[in-house]
Amino acid sequence: MNDPYIIAVIGSCITLALITLLVWAFKLRKSVYEKDFKKLILPTVEKIMDERQAAKNKSAKTVSENGAASEN
Repeated sequence: MNDPYIIAVIGSCITLALITLLVWAFKLRKSVYEKDFKKLILPTVEKIMDERQAAKNKSAKTVSENGAASEN
């Protein structure tokens, strides 16, 4: 049982299994993160962008109204 080849094969199998589990766990974590990102974070970012766009439009409208008022 102390044959070095058997110990090397068993060690290689254990190492391969650990690497496989690590890669699988990383992929699972990444897919969960992407789902959470799309569900939680993306709508918030879109809301902020909409608010910024509305503020830009409002300021542009105010500037154009002020310009029209000064011409009269």
